[in-house]
Amino acid sequence: MLNRSLKEIVDPELYDEFQRMKKRARIYGSYRSEVTISRNERELHIAVTVTSNPLPGSGQEEYLVVLDDLGELIKAEKFAAWQEVARRLAHEIKNPLTPIQLSAERLKKRFEKIPESRRSTREVREFERVLSESTRMIIQESEMLKSLIQEFSRFARLPVSKPSDVALHELIERTLLLYDGGLASVRVCRNFDARIGNVKLDPEQMQRVFVNLIDNSLDALVESSGERMLTIGTRLNEANRTVTVEIADNGAGIQSADYEHLFLPYFSTKKKGTGLGLAIVRQIVSEHNGFIRAEPNVPHGTRMILELPVMQ
Repeated sequence: MLNRSLKEIVDPELYDEFQRMKKRARIYGSYRSEVTISRNERELHIAVTVTSNPLPGSGQEEYLVVLDDLGELIKAEKFAAWQEVARRLAHEIKNPLTPIQLSAERLKKRFEKIPESRRSTREVREFERVLSESTRMIIQESEMLKSLIQEFSRFARLPVSKPSDVALHELIERTLLLYDGGLASVRVCRNFDARIGNVKLDPEQMQRVFVNLIDNSLDALVESSGERMLTIGTRLNEANRTVTVEIADNGAGIQSADYEHLFLPYFSTKKKGTGLGLAIVRQIVSEHNGFIRAEPNVPHGTRMILELPVMQ
């Protein structure tokens, strides 16, 4: 981009915005605005600061343009807003849910107390069938809503992390043991860096991260016709004192347009997903001063890559 004019390297709409900002910078000395740039189905949110600097004796001006990526800030603001939404939803749904379920159970039990001799007519038998099916459905859906409320509550009130010295590879192995035969049809490959020992992290919360990512991989592998593979790797980055944990599968993969939204609350590629799992994962990793990103796994599937500091 050296020795090229701004007009040559940016979109016409963005160029017009820069011209508008330059005009205000000449008046006020400095001007700041937020702009959105679309690139390859992704949106970049950037704060642009333009500062005017008159050149002595020439009658001309030069401009200093500073670009700040607002992506993480916007995601954090959205996350906080969705946490409040989840808290209110959990509260509003939970209050009427218990009496609804109890009322359905009472109806069913009360009808069952009617003597069999008084339930012999065809109309009563039909009513019994409808009542039984309806109360069963109410109770079943109430249990489903309770599970959803629990997920909302966990998302709204994530516990504060309590890091301690944890053997990372042992934690991963303990997580895999939780599946107790559930990985029988999956080839699990471990690529552990032997240089990694203890890492400062909250074992319960990080295990929750691993479970969520492994569950997502297993869901993606369901439709695979060939060999199902789950690869878990670790790598020590000595230069910046971090460890990388990578969980990859050769499943169906993710649409390219969805990568930008994966870690936002209530976004899900699953038919029955709540859209909270990866949002919680991202929050837990952030509280450990780490980062997580998703990438395509060549030739098929998805890679989830965590970067965690060795010491907090």
